[in-house]
Amino acid sequence: MIRNFIGITLQFAFAVTGIVLLGCLPVLMDGNGISAFFHKTVDIAAGLLRPWEIAYVSGDVDVKLFPEFTDAIIYSFTLMGFAFLAALTVSIVLTVLTMLLPLAVKERVKLFVYMTESIPDILVILLLQLFVITIYKQTGIKLTTVISIMDSKPYVLPIICLSVLPTIQLYRLSIYLFEEELRKDYPLFAASVGLKKAFIFIVHILRNILVSLFYQSKTTIWFMLSNLLVLEHLFNIFGITHYVLKYMSPEVFTTALLALFIPIFLFYKFGELLLENTVGRGEGI
Repeated sequence: MIRNFIGITLQFAFAVTGIVLLGCLPVLMDGNGISAFFHKTVDIAAGLLRPWEIAYVSGDVDVKLFPEFTDAIIYSFTLMGFAFLAALTVSIVLTVLTMLLPLAVKERVKLFVYMTESIPDILVILLLQLFVITIYKQTGIKLTTVISIMDSKPYVLPIICLSVLPTIQLYRLSIYLFEEELRKDYPLFAASVGLKKAFIFIVHILRNILVSLFYQSKTTIWFMLSNLLVLEHLFNIFGITHYVLKYMSPEVFTTALLALFIPIFLFYKFGELLLENTVGRGEGI
């Protein structure tokens, strides 16, 4: 336990150091020299210990980043969190239903999934926005807010847009993990003692693939972060990436990266510890 804690602490320290150095890299690239780069690194590291003093320039005025930035963090992670949960839930349900289909139908579904995975994220967002606008123009029914204006914050449509491609990714991955589990001995043993296919899938195989899915979902999270940049721009959302794009400075860039990294890092590290102390990395009957 102590060794795990030391390992996690070192990983966290190295990652934070790397983010700070990355945030200061523009100073070095501007030709200011290694001395200016070093001083900026020290300034940002010291500023992170006093986040309430971090400021950005808006016009000719220095504006404190916090507490305004806190709302942006909460908003962005609300969208990401619900989108990830929606993608995970829908992909698992679709996977179980797909695995219960006849083999020929299942192969066609898998082919369709592989084809749709290459759809650009910006196309998904624009099509869904266009769909909502068209419904409103034709029927007068406003399904949801399509853009952020003043105090109006869209939630439903951004969450749907952000979850579409991750759902396809997790769906494809879940099918692959399901098929890997089916090649093992315990599903055959369970079937031989009279357990129904649906029961084996849901109670035994699903439990095991959830463990593997958690470990491999990190790629999906980073994919969602890249989509978040496009999403917040197209919906005019004042989230984390808005500050990065509009107030490009080493201080804002570093703070934004840390705001994204720290919650995700803690989520996966605590999740890994929980899984290792409960079910390990998957088990049979």
